[in-house]
Amino acid sequence: MRPLTFSNVVSVIALFAALGLGTAFALSKNSVGSKQLRPRAVKNSDMANNAVTARNVANGSLLAEDFAPGQLPPGPQGEPGPQGLPGTGGPVISAESNASTNLPTAATVVLTSSPVSAGGAGTYAAIATGLLERNTGGGAPECWLTLNGSTTVTHPIAGARIEDVSGDQATIAIVRTLALAGGDTLSLVCDPNGVANAVAIDEKSIFAFRTS
Repeated sequence: MRPLTFSNVVSVIALFAALGLGTAFALSKNSVGSKQLRPRAVKNSDMANNAVTARNVANGSLLAEDFAPGQLPPGPQGEPGPQGLPGTGGPVISAESNASTNLPTAATVVLTSSPVSAGGAGTYAAIATGLLERNTGGGAPECWLTLNGSTTVTHPIAGARIEDVSGDQATIAIVRTLALAGGDTLSLVCDPNGVANAVAIDEKSIFAFRTS
């Protein structure tokens, strides 16, 4: 057996010190790889700031949820959605008749609308139409809209009046915006202002819908 030298003794002491007490060792560059690391062993706290850059990330490997809100630009405008369902119509009152009505010498209600429904009060756009015909060439007919069946000239709706329809045949159209309450009706009133039964009105209608 060769005698122990001083270097042998120091080496043995250093080995036992490393095994028993622990010590630090310098590792060469690239000596630790993925094989030496347990899965998920490296935490955020183990990495220096900005240690991972774009060069370290594979293209297409990140998902939208990997980014903080506001970091990704908005995508292109999407296609328009499908047409929505039609809305429910507002309150409507109306009446229509194709029957011919001969006008006597006095103002006569020739058509009355359905009443405004309960809770349907508001501002309505109304239109009344009809076809006036002179049977004998006499009379100077006029027509107007009234509320609730009134026939008197002193109680028409202001501005809803056509006077002195000329010619043997004329189409009338009375348009008016007015306030109606629940239960109100609209009437089309005509007066021949001449010989009884000298004027008739056909194809008459009333239509009104709530605008507000």
